[in-house]
Amino acid sequence: MVEADFSGSFLNAENAAVDSEIVIIGKATVEQKDGQSGKYTSTDIPIEIDGKEKVYSPSRESGQRMVKAWGSEMDDWVGKIFIIKHVLKQVAGVTKTYIEAYPKAE
Repeated sequence: MVEADFSGSFLNAENAAVDSEIVIIGKATVEQKDGQSGKYTSTDIPIEIDGKEKVYSPSRESGQRMVKAWGSEMDDWVGKIFIIKHVLKQVAGVTKTYIEAYPKAE
């Protein structure tokens, strides 16, 4: 039986439960993108959750935690594990659930 998953190819609150263990399975890519407020930098990290491959784009805070735990050379992050926490954030007057990464102690 095939389970329907319409949560998308990116890791988000719909497809990552609180305390999920996420494994980084590939090298991150960094690129400039055009957004509604102008250009921004996007970091995309290939990950695996529950046997499924997804992409994680860390928030600034999550990225800072990852750098503190593993160093700034993102190629060295392959194989590292982080834990997901859900946080509520208000953006443009709308409260949404976002995910934050917390590096797992080695």
